[in-house]
Amino acid sequence: MELTSRQQDTVQVIQTALKKMDDKYAAANAVVATAVKGAAASAVTKALDTLTIANPEKLLT
Repeated sequence: MELTSRQQDTVQVIQTALKKMDDKYAAANAVVATAVKGAAASAVTKALDTLTIANPEKLLT
């Protein structure tokens, strides 16, 4: 299942925020990356649909 552009932006915002946190959160970042790439992609896309990050593309700049 392909992620929409908005969902990809949301994932990138989450991953960027996690990367900026302490190293103890690196495992959480790996979980997000694995979930998006793995068999749980449909569950992740449903979860991403419920997130409301206003203008995620602006957070990436």
